Order: sequence, then structure tokens, then C-alpha cells
Amino acid sequence: MEFTTKHDLPSGGWVELRNHNYLRGKDRKALMRQLNPVVNDTRPAIDRGLEAQDLLTAMMVTAWELPYEPEPIDNGDGTTTARPWALPKTDVTLLDELMAADSAKLEELLAPARKVLMPSAPSPDQADDPESPSGPGNA
Repeated sequence: MEFTTKHDLPSGGWVELRNHNYLRGKDRKALMRQLNPVVNDTRPAIDRGLEAQDLLTAMMVTAWELPYEPEPIDNGDGTTTARPWALPKTDVTLLDELMAADSAKLEELLAPARKVLMPSAPSPDQADDPESPSGPGNA
């Protein structure tokens, strides 16, 4: 089994992701901590969810190459500083610089990892789904 897989992005770039089958308990705990509000946390749930998505992306991306540059950092004095692409685990803010189509594709590619880290509880409407946590209803 491969430890990483390479995927094309709509922009013509590519991303390499960890194999979701090799995620660890510590990865699940980190994601759960991100989603759990702490005392006096006034952030809306959507913000915690977006930060959890960024954390998952940082866990999963092992390499990438993009055919465009991230926007430069505003230094606050009328000047800007260019920045290169770094891995999200090094600079998670670079995820905000992805083209929308690349960002959407990356989110789609991370669905299997989300399913491994945050499996859903079985429900009656999954009775005929062989992928259901409880198996098919006629098993």
C-alpha cells in the first residue's frame, strides 16, 4: 500500500496526500480538539470547522506544486513581501491563497480522511449501504 498519492488540481498543479489509512489516533484527537469549543470560546462553530479543515489539510499534504504564486504579505507600511509556497503544516495561512477550484478539489480529496477520523454513527437510513458502520441491513 502506498504511503502517499499524487492528485492533479484544476489549476494544472498537483498535490501529494498521505494515505488516509495510515492516520493515527493522535491525528483524530487533534482534529477533535479543534472542533471542541473551550470555555469562553466565542468563535462561531463555522470558524472552528474551517480551522479543523485547515488542520486536516496540514496533516495530509506532503508535497504540492502550484502554477501560481500566493499573494504577498502586506507589511502595513505600503510595502509587501513575496512569499513562496510552503507546506500547510509550516504555514497554514497559505491555504487561503489557493485558487477556489484548487481549494474545493483538495477538500473533496480529503473526504476519505475525514471519514476515517470522524466516522458517523450508524443510522437506519444506512441499512442498504455496504459502507455503513453497521454493515448492510440484510447481513
